[in-house]
Amino acid sequence: MFKKIIFLLLITGNFIAAGTRVPVSDLVLKDRLWFYKDSVEPFTGVAFLISEVSGTIIQQVNYIDGLAWGKYYEWWPNGSKKVNGTYRFGLMYGRWKFFYENGNILCAGSYTNGKGHASTELIDNIPQEGISGLWTYWDVEGRKIEEGYYSRNGTEKGNWAFWDLDGKKRLGKKINYETFVNASSFKHLDGSFLVSGPSESLTNVYTQAHGVIRGGKLDGLWTFWDNKGYLSAKKQYDKGVPWGQHTKYHSSGNKLADGNVKGYDDYGDLIKDGKWLFWDEAGMLKEEVHFKDGRRDGLTIYFSLTGNENAKIIYKDDIPWNGEWLTWHPDGSKKIFGTYLEGEKQNPWTAWYENGQKKYVMHFKNNIMHGLYTEWNEDGRLTKDIEYEMGNPISEYLVEYDGDGYVEINRRNGELSGSWIKWYANGVKCEEGVYKYGKKGGLWTSWYENGEKKYQGKFIDGKPDALHTELDQKGRLTKSMVYDEGLILTEYHIKRDKNGATEYHKRNGVLDGPWTRWYSNGKKAEEGIYKDGKRSGQWSGWYRSNKKNYSCFYEDGKRAGTYKEWNSRGKKIKEIYYNNGKRIREYLLIRDGSGFMEINKLYGSMDGPWVRWYADGKKEEEGKYKNGVKVGTWSRFSIDGAMIEEWNYDNQGRNLYEISYYDNGTVKEYRDYFSKTIQEYNIDGSLKGDKIPF
Repeated sequence: MFKKIIFLLLITGNFIAAGTRVPVSDLVLKDRLWFYKDSVEPFTGVAFLISEVSGTIIQQVNYIDGLAWGKYYEWWPNGSKKVNGTYRFGLMYGRWKFFYENGNILCAGSYTNGKGHASTELIDNIPQEGISGLWTYWDVEGRKIEEGYYSRNGTEKGNWAFWDLDGKKRLGKKINYETFVNASSFKHLDGSFLVSGPSESLTNVYTQAHGVIRGGKLDGLWTFWDNKGYLSAKKQYDKGVPWGQHTKYHSSGNKLADGNVKGYDDYGDLIKDGKWLFWDEAGMLKEEVHFKDGRRDGLTIYFSLTGNENAKIIYKDDIPWNGEWLTWHPDGSKKIFGTYLEGEKQNPWTAWYENGQKKYVMHFKNNIMHGLYTEWNEDGRLTKDIEYEMGNPISEYLVEYDGDGYVEINRRNGELSGSWIKWYANGVKCEEGVYKYGKKGGLWTSWYENGEKKYQGKFIDGKPDALHTELDQKGRLTKSMVYDEGLILTEYHIKRDKNGATEYHKRNGVLDGPWTRWYSNGKKAEEGIYKDGKRSGQWSGWYRSNKKNYSCFYEDGKRAGTYKEWNSRGKKIKEIYYNNGKRIREYLLIRDGSGFMEINKLYGSMDGPWVRWYADGKKEEEGKYKNGVKVGTWSRFSIDGAMIEEWNYDNQGRNLYEISYYDNGTVKEYRDYFSKTIQEYNIDGSLKGDKIPF
């Protein structure tokens, strides 16, 4: 492909140098003349266009002194001929030929001073301006379909010839389809006519109808074809009104309908009269119908698609009157069967699915459903059993299927009444109960898919009543509720998780009564009472080992009195006094690195003894706070218990002095913050020099 384009470009370059062959895209129109690029001389030579798809030349035009003059060619991208014609003085002239992409000729005819095409553009539709003389048209298979003459102004003149698919020739003057469908447009016409449809690019030119117009009205036999030339209808007219034989055809050539008509009714529909025959697309006879003034009247015969069966029924004034009604599925199997008697459905009517499975059996009395109606789904499972009394459903048994199972329902007089059962897909019962007058009544029970009971409760007039219980898939109670005609009196819940379970009670939808949390080992974790949704009274908690975790008292949802908390070894780590939910005094044991601290607080500030421990029994530091500041004497000890430092603070937290000690307990240094001096001592207690200011 690449080599081909390079070769063309080399040729193009050589011809450009000679001034005779250039790409069409290089031509520029100035004052109605074509110039090559910026040349001041009108172009003389050959212009061409190369397909971007195939890389081949698809257009070639000759120019003399800036005007298209001489042969004009176009090719399809596949290389086959598309257009062959001649230009003179920049206008289409003489005989032109147009071709289909398969190489067969589409049409041929002459132009005189044709202006319908710009020479630098490709032809997509047959230019009409300047068309004249004899023109002949063929279909894509090479069959001649039309031939006739155009006058110099481009209008069809005289009789044109049309050949149908059977080769039959018809003659007539040409009128277009838009004129034909508007009766007021041809009221001045007389004679035989061919109705032409629009051309579709360079693909189809066709005639759609042929017949006679007398006094501006369709008269006698008219024949119609579809867009591809297939016979579509034959219709008889009488002074513009369809009257007489009326036949429709399928594109395969088979008849679809055949009979007589007597004009139009008030709605614009054809009035069928007498015997009519109807076929399917394959040519199989479907119906034989007798009409009277556009309405079925008399014998109608229905035929199965196999042609082996038929059903006969008498119509009266377009109403099925007497006989057997029978229709079929496309494969020829029965679809619906029933009986008419004096215009009314009587006795059982039966329908089938396409697979032969019965769909329903319906009983009628005087055209009204009366008696038992039974329905099945496509795989043969029962879905409905309804007892009708003169059109009214008295009792109904319904089965509704879904992917998860099915539901059995009973109704009476349109309301749910009687047993109601839901089943899992595995055949295990899911839920069961009774409806009374459209509302739940009596005992209702549900189960898990493994057969364990899930729920049980009693209903009165659609409202839950008395005890209702729910269980988990292991049969353990999860909820117990007591109702009084829909009103919840008491609730008991137990929710289980991987860490244990929580038991609680509710009243009027809020927590009320005992509340207990259990560990997974069965030991109690927490216990207390709710009142109107708030914690109340004594609350206690325990570790998994059964040792006490905390103890607390609540008033109206807020902590009150003393709250105590212990660690898992039984040592108290918190003691907090509350008043109306606010912390008043606190004792806290806080872990600090490898040791721990004992602190006291008052109204959130440090207040009272403060002790830090290396470990149990090994004090590291102790002192006292008051109103958040250190006061009094503070001491720090070694891990062996010997004092190593001592501080003293006044009531405002100001440091008065600091003392450090040797390991033998004697003073090492005395720092006086009042005099701002330091006195050092030897290990034997004697002074070590004079006081040093700081």
